[in-house]
Amino acid sequence: MAYCGSLSPPIEGTTVGAGRRALVRRTAIVVAVAILVSAGTNKVGASGAEQGGLYLALGASNTAGFGASTRTKSYVQLYYGYLQTNGSGVTEVLNLSLAGATAADLKDTKLGPAVAAINAPSDTKAITVDIGLNDILRDPNCPTANASTCRFADSLRAILTALNTALSSDPGGATVQANEYYNPAIGTPNASATRQLLLGSDGKIDCSGTGATLGLNDLIHCISIEQRAKPIDLLPIFDAAGEAFLASDHLHPNDAGHLAIAKAFGGAATPTAPPSPSPTPTLSASKPKLSRATAGKPFTASMLVTNADTGKKLKGEVICQGRLSGKSLGARSHSSSSSGRASCTWQMPAAAHNKQFKGSITVRFQGAKISRAFSTKVK
Repeated sequence: MAYCGSLSPPIEGTTVGAGRRALVRRTAIVVAVAILVSAGTNKVGASGAEQGGLYLALGASNTAGFGASTRTKSYVQLYYGYLQTNGSGVTEVLNLSLAGATAADLKDTKLGPAVAAINAPSDTKAITVDIGLNDILRDPNCPTANASTCRFADSLRAILTALNTALSSDPGGATVQANEYYNPAIGTPNASATRQLLLGSDGKIDCSGTGATLGLNDLIHCISIEQRAKPIDLLPIFDAAGEAFLASDHLHPNDAGHLAIAKAFGGAATPTAPPSPSPTPTLSASKPKLSRATAGKPFTASMLVTNADTGKKLKGEVICQGRLSGKSLGARSHSSSSSGRASCTWQMPAAAHNKQFKGSITVRFQGAKISRAFSTKVK
């Protein structure tokens, strides 16, 4: 029975000998599954303006950058840099990593925020999901990834299904690339046992296999195809490098390994830092100019607002507050012009004769604000 065509595959458990028992004493290892969403038509938000593109990274310690000498040399940042420069439209990255996570952990804690990010106005261009061997190393129900008691396959399928459902609303469709795991035990006595965990007892990727022939990479490969993803095999890339792509813990990729993973996704580049925020300007304002306050008629207060740093008049957000004999009176209108004039207009009630009206005008501009208060008697 072909595994990839079954929604509930007949996965059976197997066991591995002393090599595996030595392996499970190590700290968490991560398996990388990468989903690359092709750059399609950008979503348009409610304002009608095009939104920036998002690269969303989900996973465990590899996604968090373990093994890299600096954050900028992690595969997430390198791949983000590539997406910034290849015309994909990606302008931001959201890293939803959880070191030590199993597939179930990722599904339960990070899938909700990931779906919310996809559904946000920005257009999701790329997603990477990095998960796997922590299931075997931490979950006693997973002596192997294909054990009938192991939740890895169901959790990975649920993650990819939910992401595909959210991505289905993106115009232009999506292309998914899935990344199978490298052998972190290469060059050690546990290399053969770990390779069997990845490839199963038959030593190859085969979606028609069952039971012990199914390894972790078989499941990643076959579930990815089932979910319309194109698998990418990291195993031969890291095999060719020997231990040169591994960090000193012999678990996570080093700088060269992170670079290789980013290139396997499509490319790598140093990300461009976001522009420094503009300094908050200093504002100045004139004394409010008041019209005659007459009962039953409109009353206007205005002031001139200037950027004290440049000397230029400015147009900002206007906030009006007013109280007539201590009771709040909302403004009828407000405005701000490029000439720097900010104004607020209130309609004085017919019964306001001889009452005191107190108010203020506030202007906000690029994180700065300035207010002027006034008081007048209604005639």
